Amino acid sequence: MLTEGTFKKPKIENQGNQSPEPKNRRSDILPQRTGRTKTPIALLFLLVSVLVLLVWGLRSLANQQLPPLGRPLPPYLLSSLEGSRFSLDRYQGTRYLLLFFSVECPHCRNELSNVALLYPKYKTVLGFFVVSVSDRLNLKEFSDSQRYPFPMFHFEGTGTEKNGGAMSVPTLLLVDEKGILRARHLGDRSLVEDERILYTFLNEGGTHESASH
Repeated sequence: MLTEGTFKKPKIENQGNQSPEPKNRRSDILPQRTGRTKTPIALLFLLVSVLVLLVWGLRSLANQQLPPLGRPLPPYLLSSLEGSRFSLDRYQGTRYLLLFFSVECPHCRNELSNVALLYPKYKTVLGFFVVSVSDRLNLKEFSDSQRYPFPMFHFEGTGTEKNGGAMSVPTLLLVDEKGILRARHLGDRSLVEDERILYTFLNEGGTHESASH
């Protein structure tokens, strides 16, 4: 039996001035980083996917505003820069090109330049209607400053619906003598591509369409 006299407290050896390490160290509480995080890469991939889907959705929506190929073109109403209005129905019996553009659209400038170069070569066999969906005042200022060789018109709608802003730009339509839409091309292209489109329409017939950025 141990008595008070025989009990000895255990000695705690002090190694230098080192104090005992606390139990709850920061390294015990926080998880250790085992490598570089992949979150930024995953987030970037998600953003790119969302942008692609958004562009595809907007292009599909714009496509729905256009008439179907092989069907009569709606009775589009146009007006000249002087304000006189007319319907494209009156041009049945004539093949024509219809280019929708916006003054504010940078891609439209490329298409306008292409049409300006093609106009002298094809104006005797093809009607040209270069149609703006912008504000009439902006169109007048733009036309006066650029001086393209073809006349420009303002889009007034379809007779029952004034909806020029819904048209995707630039959009190139080709219509045959019966008023049937034969070609539909969205976006801007090279001069060579645009001339190939006109050649196909004038010489080979059929229907064709394309979409570019």
